[in-house]
Amino acid sequence: MTVLERLKAAGYDPVKAITHHLTAGTGEMECARIAINTFRGLPLERNILVVTATAFTVLPDGSYGLYPEYWPHYLEASARLYFPLDAEFGSCEIDPQNRSEHDRYVLLDRLLSDCRYFLGAGHRSDACLWAGNVQSQAQTMRSLWASLPEDCKPTWTTLEKINQYVEEMQRCEIY
Repeated sequence: MTVLERLKAAGYDPVKAITHHLTAGTGEMECARIAINTFRGLPLERNILVVTATAFTVLPDGSYGLYPEYWPHYLEASARLYFPLDAEFGSCEIDPQNRSEHDRYVLLDRLLSDCRYFLGAGHRSDACLWAGNVQSQAQTMRSLWASLPEDCKPTWTTLEKINQYVEEMQRCEIY
């Protein structure tokens, strides 16, 4: 898969980006995995989410790391997209059968990571969640979990753990 295809599998569809017309030539490198960084910004005079992705590659010392900025073809190895913060990055309407088993597994991990961030450094902001709000995030995680075959369920989480995250996320914080 290319960098852009992996971004799409993670829930950041380049076509929905404000700057999708500027992605030509970027993110076209085939890679085994990518690193995704997100942050809020105002570069286009509107509140947006900036998403950057960089391919992992084998470095000269034999280790596996991010494709260095100073190497040739860095544009193909990376992508930067801008999304309006009101955009839906995910959707509880996803059809798990249209995604590969691997993509569903990876997306479930991503959604759980979002939940941990939401409860910690994300300060309970819905903008941290792939699905845009707690209810949609919960529904999507449960749908993904149910869609995985019994012999391929993740060993790093359970449906009970997912439900615990949802309960904790739905609790009101009083300051």
